[in-house]
Amino acid sequence: MSIARSASRLWLCGALLGATPAFPAQAGSAQLTGLVRDQARAAVPGVVMTLTRLATGEARIFVTNSAGLFAAAGLPPGEYQVRARLAGFRPLVHNGIRLVAGETARLDLELAVSRFS
Repeated sequence: MSIARSASRLWLCGALLGATPAFPAQAGSAQLTGLVRDQARAAVPGVVMTLTRLATGEARIFVTNSAGLFAAAGLPPGEYQVRARLAGFRPLVHNGIRLVAGETARLDLELAVSRFS
């Protein structure tokens, strides 16, 4: 076998290996994304988002970015509770959010201004 032929087979083998998922454990996970706005429909940055998996009580915390967006990846499938909180706004709780393996769910939230500082 020629050197050129061996090199092309080696390249093909490397290309095929590179096509496999880099994180095979993530294949069975879910994602949750969303946007948090206030009552005037303005994006709200800095909102602390707590995602709690109801079956285990495991909680993960994320914070909205400057555009009010959040993204939580690598979540085990299941049912979740989402809490959103930020000073100056009333805390918000959503129950029964079902995440499915291999899918991205979207949850957009609207925070109401608190009457108390």
